[in-house]
Formats: sequence, C-alpha cells, structure tokens
Amino acid sequence: MAGIRRFDTEKALDSAMRVFWRKGFDATSIDDLTDATGLGRGSLYGAFTDKETLFLTVLERYLEKSRQKWLEALEHPDVRTAIENALNVLINTLTAECAEPGCFLLMASMNGDERTHKIRRRVLKAFAEEEAAIYTRLRQAEKDGQFPEDQDPLKLARFYVAQGRAIGLTARWSSDPEELREIARTSVILLS
Repeated sequence: MAGIRRFDTEKALDSAMRVFWRKGFDATSIDDLTDATGLGRGSLYGAFTDKETLFLTVLERYLEKSRQKWLEALEHPDVRTAIENALNVLINTLTAECAEPGCFLLMASMNGDERTHKIRRRVLKAFAEEEAAIYTRLRQAEKDGQFPEDQDPLKLARFYVAQGRAIGLTARWSSDPEELREIARTSVILLS
C-alpha cells in the first residue's frame, strides 16, 4: 500500500534500548528516540503509543533476551556453580560489546516517578521472578544435601538478587569482566 512506511521493529527496539540504557527513562526525550531509531514522531507514536509503552516494550525484549540463558545457568547440578554461572550470564550481558554501562533493569528501577508506576511494577516483578527462580534452585540444593544447614534459602535468594544488582551497579564504572567475576566467585562462598 502506498504511504505505509515499514521499519524493522526489532532494530528500532534495540536502538531505543541503548538510548534508555544510557540516559534513563526520564532523561530520554522523544527527539533522542527518533534520532536513535531513525523513525519520525508519527511512526514512533503509531507503533508504540507513548514513551512509557515503548520503554515497557524495550524492557520486555531485554528480559526475554537475557532471561533464558540465566535460567539455563541455574540448572547446573552443583548449586555453587549454578549460582556463579547465573551471575556470570549477567556479567556477560553487562560487558558485551554492544552493552551500555550498568544493568538495564537496575537503571530502569532507578528512573521514573509516580507517573511511571507501570515501569516500576514491571521491574519489581522481574526482581521477584529472579528471587523465585533462585529460591527454587536453592530449595532443590537443600533437598540434594548441597545446602549449608545454617543458611536460609529465602534470605540467600534475596542476597543473590541483590548481588546481581550490585554487579550491575559496579559495571556502571568498571567494565573489567574479571573484577565482576571475582564478585560472583566471592559471593558463592556462602554456599560452602
């Protein structure tokens, strides 16, 4: 049909993600997004309705792309290796050549105000999903006799979610993967 402009949605979402990742939700303008995606305002609004909806779409894409490898890492039969591998998946994402500094999910949680409650709810849901997956893995380790008797699986699950966020924040100023991996290695000592 004449007059219909087509574009690569995935490419546009990846471009928007890099801008949101670098600048945060609040500091990203529509002009930033049109410059990054190559789309006009009309196309951007036509495809995504508003900036918040675009951000949520980008966030879902980020979670979809990163979550599967992370969950697979948790399946390792040795719980220490599983947790360390899951943290290393995060580190690989954070230090990939195309990544902006820091964790996208963490940056998303630190932006917005009461107007962006949908974003906050989705970020909190993602953190809760991480906690549930780690808790499930730690409970399995407990059943398998791999879990220290003096530790609480729920408290440790929360600790490892927090470690992931700490690694994400550390990656904001240090992109040295080895430094980040040392944090991951040190954190699994609690499972000894």
